[in-house]
Amino acid sequence: ARRADDARAATTATIPYDHGLRADIDAYIRASLRQVEAIDHHLRRELADADRIVIWGAGQTTLKLLGVTMLRHRDIAAFVDTNPVLHGKRLRGAPIVGPDSLGDYPEPILVGSLISREPIARRIRELGLPNRVIFLNP
Repeated sequence: ARRADDARAATTATIPYDHGLRADIDAYIRASLRQVEAIDHHLRRELADADRIVIWGAGQTTLKLLGVTMLRHRDIAAFVDTNPVLHGKRLRGAPIVGPDSLGDYPEPILVGSLISREPIARRIRELGLPNRVIFLNP
């Protein structure tokens, strides 16, 4: 019976109302939209002369950008990801390959990560690839 009383007390505990939470969430959403708009503007400029591209990264950032930026209309030759579980699968009709397969693709490589852009660019250089490398932001 004591456990039931403890559980009831825990579920009826008063949680203080956070008066700033809604404003904080709205500010986060506005900042996120500005960031996506800036990325879209940057990609329109950087990819204006590229008919096809390779995108390094098949994660959440790439998936979001494929849906809400100019990338939704771009011809993707391949996606590159270091996760071997993804290799051999397809995304938007393009194969997902490992970094060692990049030699088969002469297209510019869009680094589809904001956080890991420098390590990915370093890996591309280490592979000795001549591809133009494009980041999501300048």
